[in-house]
Amino acid sequence: MIYIYLFRFLRYLSHIDITSQHSVVLNSALSILIMLGSEINMFHNYMKRASKSIKEEKLKNLLKFISYQFSMEIKRVYLQELKDIMRKKAPQHFRGKIENSYGIMKNLIEQSIVQLVQYFNPEVQGKDIFDSFTTRLHQSLKLREDISVLRMFLTLLEDKANSPEESTNVLKSLKNFMHYFESFTFKLLRYDDYDEFSAFCNYFNSVKESDIQKILEKIHNFKIFLDTTLQHMENRAEIADKPIDRERTEELFKKYL
Repeated sequence: MIYIYLFRFLRYLSHIDITSQHSVVLNSALSILIMLGSEINMFHNYMKRASKSIKEEKLKNLLKFISYQFSMEIKRVYLQELKDIMRKKAPQHFRGKIENSYGIMKNLIEQSIVQLVQYFNPEVQGKDIFDSFTTRLHQSLKLREDISVLRMFLTLLEDKANSPEESTNVLKSLKNFMHYFESFTFKLLRYDDYDEFSAFCNYFNSVKESDIQKILEKIHNFKIFLDTTLQHMENRAEIADKPIDRERTEELFKKYL
């Protein structure tokens, strides 16, 4: 039953076209996501009931873990990404929220399927089931890398704040990187971190070149938050023994600079 639920959810998501610019297609995608939310609530309740009837401890714990993942990611999609989506009419904003919601849901469902399959057959890899599967390890490494680059940009902007011409160039580069971050990295954030990142991005996108001196304190405080986030990430089991790739991080930084 759990497999049926999960693959049915993927079937629903397959009807979402995130490449289209047409409003009618995006509105249809929103309708599918809303319907999927209702289905997932039923699935979540079923998972809680099912785990209680299972005696095998390892499987029971796995189902509890998957159920917890769903509870957290559902909050991200429906209480953060899609919250008040109809109030802001900018097509780019609307499309971005749909894309992020789609990415979060697809990743969650695929990861859950792979985790369940590996309980019965540990040799099976995600790529054996899904062509474009990205492991949780790769996602954590990517998130850590992008947050590190974001911090590097903020540090550079602080250093160049007293030079109007240089700070303007850094600000433009940083805005480009943050656009990339919002488009591709946001869906990898934890539910508890999302609001802080979202608030800063929304604030920063409204900043003009002439306002740099006024936002230095905001940047300093956000850097402290980033440091805390990176420290927490180092405690994740999948990357605890894997140092950050400084060369890749520098390359990404230079790419947007």
